[in-house]
Amino acid sequence: MKATSPHYPWVIAVIGMLMLLMSNGLTATGLTAFDPSLLGEFEWSRAEFKFRDALTFWIAGLLAPLVGLLVDRFNPRWLLIGGLLALTVGYLAYGLLGVPAAAPLFDAIAIGVALTYAVLAWFALRAWAPLLRPWVAVTLLVLVVGLGLWGYATHWRDSSLHQLYVIHLLFAIAVCCAGGAVVIVLVCSWFVRHRGLALGIALVGTSLGSALLPNLTAPLVEAYGWRTAFHVEALLP
Repeated sequence: MKATSPHYPWVIAVIGMLMLLMSNGLTATGLTAFDPSLLGEFEWSRAEFKFRDALTFWIAGLLAPLVGLLVDRFNPRWLLIGGLLALTVGYLAYGLLGVPAAAPLFDAIAIGVALTYAVLAWFALRAWAPLLRPWVAVTLLVLVVGLGLWGYATHWRDSSLHQLYVIHLLFAIAVCCAGGAVVIVLVCSWFVRHRGLALGIALVGTSLGSALLPNLTAPLVEAYGWRTAFHVEALLP
């Protein structure tokens, strides 16, 4: 369907719905069906395990204004694609938790997350502290990223629990880039009339993710095991 078609904006609204289904469903309720398998496999306390969810949404809350700066500068489609890619990589990594041979993947995720946070911080500094010299901003960001990666390498790298936390630092990016704010901007940009209806269609995705994904996950885990189920669901985004 061509973008000039009068029906194309409604296609965008449905795409927004699917984006929210993925970003909210795969990072929140869709994960809960895996909880018994993960807690049975690893010797984590429930408090340590569930901290992952707080980490995702605390960091996503901090990143949201920074991602908002990017929405003003770039086409939302690239943010949406980046968010979906983060979901796919995160689910692939979930299926490899605790596998020694997968350590390079978690290293790559940690580096990618640190660099993404640094890029977001760079845009924030340029927008909110325009008098700060660029070399000072770069120096600060290099120091912070270096300290973060040093901490990961020395304290987090060999722990399956901390690998879990690294995945959820990645999911924070996914929630921001393929989540509500970006979807709302995208859908609103295609509508003048019927904007409220279009937003309503898009926002249905949040509830659909909560309703559909746990019911998909449970049979997959029962039939193939939790690691394979994660890798199958990595195809969804």
